[in-house]
Amino acid sequence: MRDAARRVRVLLVGRHRWGYATSRFSRYGAHTVEVHIYPPSTPPLVRGFLHVARHWIAFGLVAAALTGLLTASVVPMSWPAVFAIKLVAVVVAAATLRAITADVRARTKTLAGTRRPRDAEPDPRYVRTLECWVRLREGEERLDAGAISPRQFAARWAAEYA
Repeated sequence: MRDAARRVRVLLVGRHRWGYATSRFSRYGAHTVEVHIYPPSTPPLVRGFLHVARHWIAFGLVAAALTGLLTASVVPMSWPAVFAIKLVAVVVAAATLRAITADVRARTKTLAGTRRPRDAEPDPRYVRTLECWVRLREGEERLDAGAISPRQFAARWAAEYA
């Protein structure tokens, strides 16, 4: 049951309750890590909007194309008119999502660091960012396993946000 609930949560509000992280390697081996931590008081509904907003352009265009095909075959309108209407709907939805999430996005804390192969010692920002990400993921895994309470996880989230 916990696994099914976790999958639904991932689909609706994203992989992590606390925000999201990105990790990427450059062509020349530099590793960049970014951790975006939402304010601890962010409700699940707003986290869901944030999750959708992050992926909206790709999802919205695919949804517009698929529904546009269906609509154009049913409604007596030209294909360009149907797709123009769908495109306007995608843009309006994107603007609405940005407006709904503006406050939380403004208060989201971002940590970032890069480690380059030529550096003898890693950048302290890189180390702090990586350690923060590990602590947040570990706390969330422990919460999902029932090893800590939601209140304990909220305290960890708040400490990392501070």
